[in-house]
Amino acid sequence: MEGLPPPPPRAQDTTVSPPVPPEAESTSILSFGGPGWIADVFDVQVDFDNDVLVRDKGQKFTVPFTSCREAIPMYRPGDVVSGFITVKSPPGFEVTANMITVKAEEYVCLLDPYVTNDMKSVKQIVSPSPVLIGGEQTFRFELDLSCSVVVDPEGVPPTMPVELCSAEEDYIGTQFAIKHALVVEIQRPWWTFDVNFHEPFAVYDNTKPAPAKSVGRKQMSENDLEQIILTEVQASYLDDDDERDEDEIRETCTKLYEEGLKVESHVLQVSDFPAEFCSFNYGCDSVNMDEGIIGVLTIRNSRVDVNHLQLSFYKNESIDGVLWETVLNVIEIGNDGLTRKGEKCQTPFTPAFEEKQIRIGFEGFKTQTSKPVELDVEDEGAFISPTLSKRSSGTGRSLHKHTMSVEYFIRLSITAADECNYWDTNEVFVHRQRLPEGAAKKDSVTEGGGSGV
Repeated sequence: MEGLPPPPPRAQDTTVSPPVPPEAESTSILSFGGPGWIADVFDVQVDFDNDVLVRDKGQKFTVPFTSCREAIPMYRPGDVVSGFITVKSPPGFEVTANMITVKAEEYVCLLDPYVTNDMKSVKQIVSPSPVLIGGEQTFRFELDLSCSVVVDPEGVPPTMPVELCSAEEDYIGTQFAIKHALVVEIQRPWWTFDVNFHEPFAVYDNTKPAPAKSVGRKQMSENDLEQIILTEVQASYLDDDDERDEDEIRETCTKLYEEGLKVESHVLQVSDFPAEFCSFNYGCDSVNMDEGIIGVLTIRNSRVDVNHLQLSFYKNESIDGVLWETVLNVIEIGNDGLTRKGEKCQTPFTPAFEEKQIRIGFEGFKTQTSKPVELDVEDEGAFISPTLSKRSSGTGRSLHKHTMSVEYFIRLSITAADECNYWDTNEVFVHRQRLPEGAAKKDSVTEGGGSGV
């Protein structure tokens, strides 16, 4: 415009920039707009109120965004996890945090592939509004594990009413693990990345000792009976020496079925073995995992010689249709007494046991209540933990396909001299009656202690 004076010259900027801290200078190539644009800008420290520690044995299930410590705090499923988180910014910088959330998370972790699926969680927003952090700032958190919310497998918000439930116990197995962690989520402005911090803790329960009476029952149904009858009828057609008709076969099978229903669940009876009586009675189908199984083997008037007679105790670990069997103990039995695991009887013998007492001990295995000892089998999953009944694995919606369980079985098997095999299997329910001996106060976790997980 005419008549207007020219604008004054811009004053030269004489502001001296502060020196770049060495920590920021070393990562300036990857910053792209400030500290933490790619790397985590905040450092987070978690201090639990609980000072009871157990060893963390879940290192083989440690995947990206998880962690493993030498010793971790221990809680029970209904406890309140509380403490403080300290958020630290880089030296010489003030950094904005939009919102800070603390979450107690329960998740299942698979070995192959390395996948982590959330199962339950309970969270608390400790800083709902943006805050400028320069140096360090401390926030208090309190999370009630009994108010955990089941996480939807597809990430959909839960419908009301919300399903509340207590946390599961920790479990470290061969195929999968159930673990717990405190997750700190710090939301950052949209042009950068959020910060996530993961601190593990353990959950155990000591309120479920083995009951005095058996809790299991025979699983055989009428449909199973019909299948057995059909198989016997078909076999009789192929056997020229079998002169029984279908009615006789049905009557015989029904009688055996009814007798089987009368057998208690802690009596392992091999009914098809050619003898007057063949069973292993171990008193109760529930056992504490720091004890053992003691039973009486009875074989009366055997009509055949046998090559091998053994009792085996094994664990079945199942997740999403994949079953992994781990043999925990095998006892070979001969007329001259018990042999060590792996030793076979050299010559056939006629079994004759009138109430012979046999003990299947758990001393050779890592348990969640005993000190670490040498395993009898070369398998990291060969330890004793409580029975885990079938439940959702958190990996999908199907209650039939996406489940997990840990079950224990005892089997009496006989190989006759003519190579015919006879066996029967019962489920054994394993319980915990006390907390892990590895539990200790902070700064006093010893090498001898261990949770077995």
